[in-house]
Amino acid sequence: MTSLHDRHINPLILAGLNGENWHLQDYVARGGYQQLRRILEQKIPPEQVIADVK
Repeated sequence: MTSLHDRHINPLILAGLNGENWHLQDYVARGGYQQLRRILEQKIPPEQVIADVK
């Protein structure tokens, strides 16, 4: 847990890290790049990706 503007938050980007699982294969195992894989497999056009992010 960390503090940001006097609010305690638990950053998801650090979830599941224990100091020994910093490798790419570990990140993928935790769901990393899942949306990128979906975008590439479904051939979603850049305009749609931008619209989805907005």
